[in-house]
Amino acid sequence: MDLQLTGKKALVTGSGKGIGRGIALALAKEGVHVAVNYQYNEDTAKETMAMLNQCGAKAVLLKGDVSSAEGCRQLVESAARQLGGLDILVNNAALQLNRRFEDCTEENYRLIIQTNLFGYWNCIKYAVPHLEKSAGGRIICISSVHAKRPTGVDPLYAMSKGAIKMLVREAAIRLASKGITCNEILPAVVDIEFKTQVKGSQEWNLKAIHRDREYRGYPVGRFGRPEDIANAVCYFAGVQAEHITGASLRIDGGAMLV
Repeated sequence: MDLQLTGKKALVTGSGKGIGRGIALALAKEGVHVAVNYQYNEDTAKETMAMLNQCGAKAVLLKGDVSSAEGCRQLVESAARQLGGLDILVNNAALQLNRRFEDCTEENYRLIIQTNLFGYWNCIKYAVPHLEKSAGGRIICISSVHAKRPTGVDPLYAMSKGAIKMLVREAAIRLASKGITCNEILPAVVDIEFKTQVKGSQEWNLKAIHRDREYRGYPVGRFGRPEDIANAVCYFAGVQAEHITGASLRIDGGAMLV
């Protein structure tokens, strides 16, 4: 299937590692020019760039803090300037503190909401003027199955992801007349290098928590991989998805069914 993505320009937030890295690599293999963004993990971001360079992709590396409106503005403007425009925004950068309900502080709440929700909102806001100039602008937001199902270990994360669902729907309605679609992807547990640790994080071994569910709770028999999410991003970004907007796609190995 020819997604007709060659030469498109994309900003993937939080793409120095994990799901974001998988998305950046998959888009690059489709001929997309990619802005790789990181905030906390410079070493892994440089590894991502090395992988992109190895496959001959046109890519730029941008450090940027999506927890502030100004950080989002600078990031989007830098991406558009260095790539020569913007056709695709992938909102992926997010934090998970793994703090139980009774352990959450107001400071924790502000960090998670400012990063996971306002970061998505502000990147959309500043990307729209550039996406309007594209022949089919695309916004893809990486959410989580915890937009629908409590985590049991991190209520702030689940709350932020639940809010993204309505952000996507509102954006889809508002931006349709501008030729821009907006959709979301809901992964379950995805096997990545590590979770970013910031002030307020508690170190939970999420793989251990879910290990007994790997086969009983995941009908396909495994956790997700970054490429599972990345393949769906490429489809949403492609020409074949031009009639899809405001949609939510679970990529969870059937975990929400059991």
